[in-house]
Amino acid sequence: MKKLILILTIALLPFMVNAQTLSQFEDTDGVTTVIVNKKAFELMSTVGTENEEAKEFVELLQGINELKVFTTENSEVVNKMKNAIQLRVKKDKLSELLRVNDKDAKVNIYIKEGNDKDHVTELLMFVNELKNNGGNRSPEAVILLITGDIDLTRVSQLINQMNVSDKNLKLKK
Repeated sequence: MKKLILILTIALLPFMVNAQTLSQFEDTDGVTTVIVNKKAFELMSTVGTENEEAKEFVELLQGINELKVFTTENSEVVNKMKNAIQLRVKKDKLSELLRVNDKDAKVNIYIKEGNDKDHVTELLMFVNELKNNGGNRSPEAVILLITGDIDLTRVSQLINQMNVSDKNLKLKK
């Protein structure tokens, strides 16, 4: 019996470690956490609208299972977040979609591919920046995780309809 428990524990360990990789930040001091579950997205999708853009946004929301956001300014937690992201990317074999490095911020976006090239089951963004507080630079990190059936063509269409351009996007200084 002990052997069976040991074998099961060893077999399930990678799944338990992976599940805890980001969930560990839910109850960490110094971390602000926002979690939106599938039920909330289902409620949002019941909102009736005649606006075509809003309808497309609602349809996009229907595919989302969960959204998690973790933020911190604690340098020790920032380092833990970096390590957790590296572990998650490696264990889940996430593909890097985008990387931005400039003097104020580093942004990495990773995806886990879905059923076809237009769908992903996971979108993970990690923003690690140095925040300038009156000449003092302090670490800041943000993790955004979205899981579900995310249609990248719909996301792209919505971004285009919102007329988002690089002139409208500004990094926080």
